[in-house]
Amino acid sequence: MKDRMRSVFRSQPLFPPMPSADLDSGRFATAVASLEVRKRRFILAEDVRRGAQWDKLAEDEEIVAEFVAPGHLRLHRKPDIQPAMLSAERRIKERMSDPAEQEVALQTLRDRYHSADFVPSDRYRIELREESVLAFLGDKDHPQSVKIFLQVGEKAIDLLTHEVRMERLKQFSV
Repeated sequence: MKDRMRSVFRSQPLFPPMPSADLDSGRFATAVASLEVRKRRFILAEDVRRGAQWDKLAEDEEIVAEFVAPGHLRLHRKPDIQPAMLSAERRIKERMSDPAEQEVALQTLRDRYHSADFVPSDRYRIELREESVLAFLGDKDHPQSVKIFLQVGEKAIDLLTHEVRMERLKQFSV
């Protein structure tokens, strides 16, 4: 039985190789970008743009940067995230009767989402607001440019610092 199991496992790799198109483009597209810290901007890689279907966005498309956790931002097209933002605001107003608590909750909700500039005419540049960069990188000194990891998600693009990406890879290893 053991010999038979060994031959089965030897003959079939546990994780069969996948064509690179499945991993490097479309739904699973990833890339590394350089975030210019002082200018708060980076270039959105072509594979990521295509995978998120942002390659045909208009010059005036509104983008929202959502703070997920330290070292993790998520970029959304405003029409995709606005219903969730409005729903969260309604829930706060309906469930919190204390005006002071409601105000703090609404301020916190608004601080979670900030607009970002999308400039397709400048190599598909994304420019974040200072509040987003501070939440993303923290307030420690950074070099002029920081490498960030981009990954296409469900109707969004995740931005991860190297540390958060490595933690995710460890946490979800198979």
